Amino acid sequence: MPTRAERERDKKAALLAAAEQVFSHSGYAQATLDDVIRVADTGKGTVYRYFGSKDNLFYALVLQKHRKLVDEFWAIARDEKKTVARKLRDIALAWIRFLADNLILWQVVQFEMTGMNRGIICVPRDDGSLELRVKWGELPPPERCEEIKRYHAMLLEEAEPMASVYGEGLRQGIFRATADHRDIAEHWFFGISMVVFMSPNPKYDFLGGTMTMEQLADNIAVHFLFGLVAPSKRQKIADELHRYIDF
Repeated sequence: MPTRAERERDKKAALLAAAEQVFSHSGYAQATLDDVIRVADTGKGTVYRYFGSKDNLFYALVLQKHRKLVDEFWAIARDEKKTVARKLRDIALAWIRFLADNLILWQVVQFEMTGMNRGIICVPRDDGSLELRVKWGELPPPERCEEIKRYHAMLLEEAEPMASVYGEGLRQGIFRATADHRDIAEHWFFGISMVVFMSPNPKYDFLGGTMTMEQLADNIAVHFLFGLVAPSKRQKIADELHRYIDF
């Protein structure tokens, strides 16, 4: 007979599974706790006892996925058998696969839960804390701001393994120190996510054609490492850039 702890664990797992089904189908704004309750075949009191609110339930769901993703990224970043180039490619592939498998959830995280769709931006302070600012309108109440910050913190944490790999490349003399390594990592991550989000079907027939996820990851890594310029034209382009960029 299951113990109380096991029953509690199973109830939470069932609620999270139901939440994933509902949020992945309806997004966040249109989904309701009643939808989750109906799928999980439980009572509203059970949801509130374990999670307290719709936002906490959503956060618990994506945090669980986020932790597994970050663990996978760090395993690649810390693999001493892999070169920097291979790490970049393998992290890109892991990110593409994850986004394809969690397409709606991570669009909700990146655009809705961070407040990006309402003009909210997040600025990391020197002490490690986060500050929210708005491009238009006003910031939400302080309690909501704290909820928004935890999603920004989540996304920033996902870029850390890539920043670590870029830092490794700097130490090995592979990369030029032309930009802050955290900026590079964030551009890499959000650039890839836009490619996946804007694709009509990122999991099958990637980009609407025959390109596989592996091929896309290869292309991203090659262009990141070598740029778009053909080898025969690199010196010409470098000479042009040197007129106004010091690198």
